Amino acid sequence: MKESGNIRILITDDEQHARNRLHMMLKELDIAITVSGEASNGREAINLIKKEKPDLLFLDIQMPVLDGFDVIELLGDDCPPVIFVTAYDEYAIKAFEVHAVDYLLKPVRKDRLKEAVYRVIKKMESGAESRSIKQMMTEIEPRPRNLLHKVPVNYKKEIRLIDHHEIFWFEADGKYTRVHTTGGKTYLCDFNLSNIEERLNNTTFLRIHRSAIANLDYTEKIEPWFKGGYRITLKDGTELDVARRRVDYLKAKLGL
Repeated sequence: MKESGNIRILITDDEQHARNRLHMMLKELDIAITVSGEASNGREAINLIKKEKPDLLFLDIQMPVLDGFDVIELLGDDCPPVIFVTAYDEYAIKAFEVHAVDYLLKPVRKDRLKEAVYRVIKKMESGAESRSIKQMMTEIEPRPRNLLHKVPVNYKKEIRLIDHHEIFWFEADGKYTRVHTTGGKTYLCDFNLSNIEERLNNTTFLRIHRSAIANLDYTEKIEPWFKGGYRITLKDGTELDVARRRVDYLKAKLGL
């Protein structure tokens, strides 16, 4: 919190009306608050956090490309205190596992919003950390599982089996996974990304953040990105972000 006591807030939600409503409710609170920016997706949020360095982040969980948990993972220890705002209560336990300050269900009530902001103020004044990213992101190696020698995907009314060398990368899609292939086609797999990760040949594939597993055989370029993170470019031009906690694993896999 700034010396003036004014809390600088960033709102991230892929729905414009949700951002507008939260912004309006924050302005109505009897608290010194400045909304320093709004983001409609995780990538915008990361860029704005880098630029604005807010004191507090209101963060939706379900967003396209990068969800709320992806944002936290990619920012690492540079992430400000987080209050999750979502329409789904099934994420509550996970939200507190990543040490979020609070968890608000939509539609947000004014009394709960005020309580959440005061909780942040209390933590700031006491100097207590709102969450520990390092605790959250302790690396756990995948448990041994039966390997997927071919990846089963849905195609019309069939199940097709895709060879590993035909796959550029895997993308999380809720409880499913999207498989992006070298032929330019994308298929849906009934396994979630964690299942895929545990059962792949991990000498070829690497989970580079919560929502993506990349085939390192098709990595064309790797470059530094935001505060210790990296970005890789695949041979088809796809750019994927690498979480800070995964950088060392990526370098080791690539022999760097």
